[in-house]
Amino acid sequence: MEEHCLFYLAALAIFILILVMTFFISSLLQTPPRQHKTASLPLPPGPQPLSVLGTFFALFRRSEFDVEPLLRRLHSQHGPVVSFRLLSFPRPPIFVSDRVLAHRALVGRGATFADRPSAIDPGLIISSNRHNVTGAPYGPVWRALRRNLATKVLHPSQLRVYSPARRQVLDVLLKDLETKSSGGAAAVVVMESFRFAVFSLLAFMCFGERLDDEKIRRIASLQRELLSNFVSFSVFAVYPKFTKLLFRSRWKKLLDFRSKQEETYVPLIDARRNLLLRRRWEDGFVYSYVDSLVDLEIPEDGGRKLKDGEIVSLCSEFLSAGTDTTATALQWIMANLVKRPDIQTKLYEEIERVVEKDAVVREEDLQRMPYLKAVVLEGLRRHPPGHFVLPHTVTEEVEFEGYRIPKGTVVTFSVAEIGWDGAVWTEPMEFRPERFLEGGEGEGVDITGVQEIRMMPFGVGRRICPAMGLALLHLEYFVANLVKEFEWMPAADGEEIDMTEKVERCSKRESFPERELEQTNMPKLYEEIKCVVGTNENAMVREKDLLRMPYLKAMVLEGLRQHSPGHFVLPHTVLEKAEFEGYQIPKGVAVTFAVTKIGWDGVVWTKPMEFRPERFLERGGREGGGGDGHNQGPEGPRQRISPTIGLALLKLEYFVANLVKEFEWKPTTEEEEINMTKK
Repeated sequence: MEEHCLFYLAALAIFILILVMTFFISSLLQTPPRQHKTASLPLPPGPQPLSVLGTFFALFRRSEFDVEPLLRRLHSQHGPVVSFRLLSFPRPPIFVSDRVLAHRALVGRGATFADRPSAIDPGLIISSNRHNVTGAPYGPVWRALRRNLATKVLHPSQLRVYSPARRQVLDVLLKDLETKSSGGAAAVVVMESFRFAVFSLLAFMCFGERLDDEKIRRIASLQRELLSNFVSFSVFAVYPKFTKLLFRSRWKKLLDFRSKQEETYVPLIDARRNLLLRRRWEDGFVYSYVDSLVDLEIPEDGGRKLKDGEIVSLCSEFLSAGTDTTATALQWIMANLVKRPDIQTKLYEEIERVVEKDAVVREEDLQRMPYLKAVVLEGLRRHPPGHFVLPHTVTEEVEFEGYRIPKGTVVTFSVAEIGWDGAVWTEPMEFRPERFLEGGEGEGVDITGVQEIRMMPFGVGRRICPAMGLALLHLEYFVANLVKEFEWMPAADGEEIDMTEKVERCSKRESFPERELEQTNMPKLYEEIKCVVGTNENAMVREKDLLRMPYLKAMVLEGLRQHSPGHFVLPHTVLEKAEFEGYQIPKGVAVTFAVTKIGWDGVVWTKPMEFRPERFLERGGREGGGGDGHNQGPEGPRQRISPTIGLALLKLEYFVANLVKEFEWKPTTEEEEINMTKK
């Protein structure tokens, strides 16, 4: 164990040293850049880039996707075109939030802005060296892959071939929701049902047959595993030879995932390859995406066929790109219909006028439902599944709006901010489908953005999403049938629908041994939680509920007083020779403070070794934070107090409240004594 620690420390030190030396030497040996007609132009404005060590420590951040609050602040300070350093990019990427500028770049100068950034090593493995539609460089291979997808699978005539599969998946979804809603549950959690339905349909389009549920769930689990872990692979963007060494277990996890993916997909691909030879021309044969990839030859690449690994990457892209985006958009639309029952009623009345009472909504019926189309468009405008388009890069150094954009610089565009532009949309944060009807500001909107951009949920220009028509069809089809079959309402009367948007981070939840958990009541704290949250078994304690739970706060504070995470604060030193309580403390001497002894002081606390949350109610104990007269110090005092004190208290209150609400906690055996000895 000690040898492993020494190895990691040595590798870490070498890595930091190489980073520093690289920046130093490059600054000394940097040759003057080749003169270009744009060389005198400034780069887009933005904050100072990260320092060398700041970049290193950024390796350990969980995500750099949740940047919208920062971008809004930068746009308000610097205008619609800004740039700032992100770890995964060799030079600061540029962000554009203006619809007119987005049109000039993506449509007016489409070829210049049509390339994609170079992929980091994990991306190269997952995409088979960028052989996919979304990430391939702008050029002949990308054209061949996109043309195949658009003409062989997503063409309107081919989409009609998959109509029976859509009806079959719809029936399964409706039956699943009906079973859940009639089983006595106070609420039905619909997102997983939506996701499974969409994934099942895409799997049929991909492999040309209805896979059994177990196989679908296994493939879906693989895709979710990829999405949930991909952010963690961004550490390999910086000096991959060294980060692969430092994070070799993470690198192995990536390779293992790819092996599992190929083991799952290749047998399905081989089965379709054999079926093509035998049944291609038979009636009823459904031509699938895999079939088109098996047939595909790339003239620009010597006329060769795709390798199995490349087909696996393209299938993975097809399934991932179409599932969560559609399911998320569907969930947002249904949430708004719950929040606005007047809109739901209006939509239901339109459906009833077009469709017979006991019939499902057919695909051909959708064309006679303008209000349905308005609801879907408003859902995509107000809650676009992706708040940014996938990153673009410029193929050469260019001038754009008075700024210089070096060749290879990443440029991305804010889908959400453009769709919420108050200059285009009246009360843009309101969900109001009527804006897309006759006389509204969205009447006749072109979401392809050819003439102008007013909203761009699928991107615009040469890299526009090729599955836009399929996504709109699925959303209209499922929304119409879900509203026709069910009345959608909040889980509890009077409950406010939380419409807060957030960047999703997927993580696995560890399961507890069943013998240690029983769903029942817990006195006092449980009663407080029940009074605030209500008796609905499916309702969680929300963060805003915590403010109304004084006993919960008292319990958390008592836990920190009695069992502080650290028994001493981190060492301090004095800046200069000082006198303290009659003693001389030389400059630089380390001074530390006993957190536990202060928290267990019998002068302050009655029976300090007992766990008694009521002491914070009776005494009005302080919840933490600086100032004189601390009664306890789990987070440390004054200038060196932990900056995450608020975050720590929030996490403790949030998790304790929800764990107590869901389970009664007790020893594994009735006679067992809980060992409270510290060690």
